Amino acid sequence: MARRSEGPWFRESRNKWYVTHEGRQVPLAADKDEAFAKWHEIMALSRVTTAGDKNPFSAVAEQFLDWISRNKTQKTYKTYKLHLQAFTYVHGDVELRDLKAIHVDDLLKQHPRWSKSTQRGVMVCILTCLNWSVKQGIASKNPLKDKLDIPPIISRGRESVISAADYEAMTTHANGPLR
Repeated sequence: MARRSEGPWFRESRNKWYVTHEGRQVPLAADKDEAFAKWHEIMALSRVTTAGDKNPFSAVAEQFLDWISRNKTQKTYKTYKLHLQAFTYVHGDVELRDLKAIHVDDLLKQHPRWSKSTQRGVMVCILTCLNWSVKQGIASKNPLKDKLDIPPIISRGRESVISAADYEAMTTHANGPLR
């Protein structure tokens, strides 16, 4: 018997909600509210490839994070997720075509204690996500390209080198593996 594809249905034998998406039955969740939320997310993401520049940033960021999780290390994924979620929380509903540098500045104003390094990391993550969307054919252009004043990388250089006496004291007091 064919299932309706208009929305989720409950499968008692598995005690879980399902939906038919692109011809496949996709398990959602046991909780109805959680299942419908996941269904809405699946539907939004399925429109990403056709909406183009009308996509909200959050949908593109979600697709990008999925790609990162499959192609990069877990540490890289966590970094991108942290930075992109911060931006998505504030401006995730803004369509790609409407993104402006002021949106990034709004985020940075909300976090005045972020160092220049963290600010740089957030900006680079956002730009990388947008560049990826252009390469994937999701967006026609990166609306923030050449519009952000990204802080330069500042090396601590000689400030971070310890003296020979400090090095000797540390290795004397360290145990075997740490030494």
